[in-house]
Amino acid sequence: MPENLRRLKISTLTLDPNVQPRVQIDNLKVEEYAEAWMDGAKFPPIMVFSDGKKHWVSDGFLRVRAAKKAGKKFIEAEVREGTKRDAILHSVGCNHTHGVPRTNEDRWRAVGMMVKDSEWRKWSDREIARRCRVAWSFVGKVRKAICAQAQIGDVKCIRNGKEYSQKVCRRRKSALATETMELLRYNPLADSPEEIRRLSHKSPEQQVRIVEAISTGKAHSVNAAAQFVKREDMLEQLDNEIPELKTLGKFRTKSLVGCSAVARVPPKNRKRS
Repeated sequence: MPENLRRLKISTLTLDPNVQPRVQIDNLKVEEYAEAWMDGAKFPPIMVFSDGKKHWVSDGFLRVRAAKKAGKKFIEAEVREGTKRDAILHSVGCNHTHGVPRTNEDRWRAVGMMVKDSEWRKWSDREIARRCRVAWSFVGKVRKAICAQAQIGDVKCIRNGKEYSQKVCRRRKSALATETMELLRYNPLADSPEEIRRLSHKSPEQQVRIVEAISTGKAHSVNAAAQFVKREDMLEQLDNEIPELKTLGKFRTKSLVGCSAVARVPPKNRKRS
């Protein structure tokens, strides 16, 4: 057994939400891991940073929860010397090639954890991207969105071996309805100034419906959600004017009883007489 590989008591581990880069824990996966553990499956060691007082779990949050659910008292862990910040710096790049795949929201949170930090936000986009295992263009997108919400200081950039400081400007946040802001609280859309600007041009009622459409996966942008809402309104209006349409299927392709329909033949398909 390697020197840094130990069997640790699960009750001594610290599962800090501020170290976890995932937006939420997949409870179904925890159940799956727990069942596998009880069936005798073996999992790779978790990663822990120890500062002499606490064992900060950096990689293996799901495995620890599953082990506890399976009734395990101990778990194998790779232990490194370090603080909570060392654990965070390691965690932002976890699950890039193993474990449960990260969602776009997970990657956004990981980059955001670094961009919001007083020290790490001064690193270049490429360095943060290397740590978080994402594209450097993605880091730029997250940084721009977060910096648009508040002034967080200078950004340190390194070009051709020379260090530069770039000022970050404060942008005015668009006014949104109270109910809309509540729905946006845990939605990545709130970090996109461009999407917020588009949303602010809609009425309060439309804002709520657009955010709900995005949250439920029916659309992925404000413009697409607005089109979805417009189509719903149009179909509802048609159903109210012609109740019989409700019985004709999703695309309303059949003709109504008592109505005549004339099929238009494209010019290229018409036969010459």
